[in-house]
Amino acid sequence: MSKATQKTESKTRYFSENLLSLMAELAEEIEALPTGLQKRLNGVADQLLCEVYSQAQFERSVPITQRPQ
Repeated sequence: MSKATQKTESKTRYFSENLLSLMAELAEEIEALPTGLQKRLNGVADQLLCEVYSQAQFERSVPITQRPQ
C-alpha cells in the first residue's frame, strides 16, 4: 500500500468516526427540543449529512495531486 493511500484511508476513517460522533451528539440535542422544532432540525441535519457525504465522495474522486493544500 502506498503512503498516499495510507494517508487517505486514515484521514477518511478519522473523518467518518468524527462525523458519526458529531451526528450522534446532534441527535441527542435535537431529541431534547420541542416536537415541532425537532422535525425542522432533523430535516436540516439530514440535508447537512447529505451535503457532507456528497462532498466526501467528490474529494475521494479527485486525485490527491490536484487537491489544494
